[in-house]
Amino acid sequence: FPSHDKRQKAVILYASKLGCFLWRNNTMGVWRGSGYQNTGGILGGLGSPDLIGVLPNGKFVGVEVKNGSDKLSVEQIAFHDKIFQHNGYAFVCTSKHFQEFLDTLRQVCEANRN
Repeated sequence: FPSHDKRQKAVILYASKLGCFLWRNNTMGVWRGSGYQNTGGILGGLGSPDLIGVLPNGKFVGVEVKNGSDKLSVEQIAFHDKIFQHNGYAFVCTSKHFQEFLDTLRQVCEANRN
């Protein structure tokens, strides 16, 4: 299966063919003095998905691309819950279920056309 970065790029390209607009969300910390610190909301926010964007009809979509483990952190679960509460879509894309994710994304994009 493709690496984490290659899967992110593949998802972005595939989504664009489906009429969905996704981009990488900066979820990393920032260098402060002696090391990286979580930005907590300055950039993407703690728990925010790796990829964010809009479906063809403008609804928000977030995609967490997991490497190895398919477990979300507590913060990621809370962020996904917020997305759902605001009528958006949140997904987890793993290497183990990559094709199933792409199939689901296609179905969601088709169901959310203007």
